[in-house]
Amino acid sequence: MQMNAHRVDDNAHAIRKPIPDPWIHLAWITAGATPLKAWRHAADLTPQELATMAGISTALLTRLENRLQPMTVTQRLRFARLLGVSEGDLTE
Repeated sequence: MQMNAHRVDDNAHAIRKPIPDPWIHLAWITAGATPLKAWRHAADLTPQELATMAGISTALLTRLENRLQPMTVTQRLRFARLLGVSEGDLTE
């Protein structure tokens, strides 16, 4: 029996909430990815999915993931909540 890697939040209009895989996160961090990009991959979300969940454009998410634009505290808190990690997990 395979378990679904996503939970449904009753208050989020059936948006899946990821359960991030720490081993995938570690692999991406080791490869040089930013914490945001590593946790997104660990949660098995595409850039489009996470951007939609966060209410931002995919272009902005890409800039944040590639260190081309600094993440605000508000953005960091939103991503942490959406990815099911702590705010500190997204800090470099």
